[in-house]
Amino acid sequence: MDEKNNQFDVFKTVAEFSSDWLMWLGDNNSIKYISPAVETITGYEPQEFIKNANLFKKIIHPEDKEHILYKFENEIKNPNSCSAQLSAVTAILQARSRRNQR
Repeated sequence: MDEKNNQFDVFKTVAEFSSDWLMWLGDNNSIKYISPAVETITGYEPQEFIKNANLFKKIIHPEDKEHILYKFENEIKNPNSCSAQLSAVTAILQARSRRNQR
């Protein structure tokens, strides 16, 4: 097993038990893995984010969208960054309304 796959396995093991929204991005910045906690935080299942790359952008509160996307895009451009730490709180307002409609 190569080092990158080993790192992914370790990340996934930790993420499975975390209450934080954690993502592993692939080489083309597509979502390779997203933690189960994303459903608790947003009301959307992890597979919904993997299938719809724009879902992340859609659920950010409009007042926070510019700031969050700027921060996220700068983090993923940095080859030395191991994570893009974003506050999921900004997504909660819209996600709560979706959960309440189900």
